[in-house]
Parts: sequence; C-alpha cells; structure tokens
Amino acid sequence: MEEKRYDNALQKYPSKFSTLYPQKSGIKLHDFNCGLKAYKNQVVKGIEVYGEMHRYIPVLAKWAGFKKEGW
Repeated sequence: MEEKRYDNALQKYPSKFSTLYPQKSGIKLHDFNCGLKAYKNQVVKGIEVYGEMHRYIPVLAKWAGFKKEGW
C-alpha cells in the first residue's frame, strides 16, 4: 500500500516537472529519475551541467545533437 505524501508546492511541482518534461522530450528511457546512468566521454564533455541539472543530462545531450546510440 502506498503511503500518502504531504509535500508542499515547492517540492511537488519541480518533482512533477522533472518527471514529465523528459518524457515529453521524445527520449525513450526506462527511468529518468534514476541517478545511475553511463555516458560516453564526448557527451559528458560536450554539455554543460551545473546545479541540479544532472537530472536533465539526457535532454541536454539531445539538445546538443547527440543521438541515444552515442550515450
């Protein structure tokens, strides 16, 4: 049984955005929220990640022109 969470708006909306936006980007990944992912060196050096942007590496890689096979 799932327990009801009582998150405030500052927690709830960024979480929903970080889940829905990558799915709407057209990138097919099983679990966007998983922190363990592997990328090729050229992808890591080819995008700029700062702050909490690590969640969006697949989207940033796509915007930078990398194809999924190159990750």
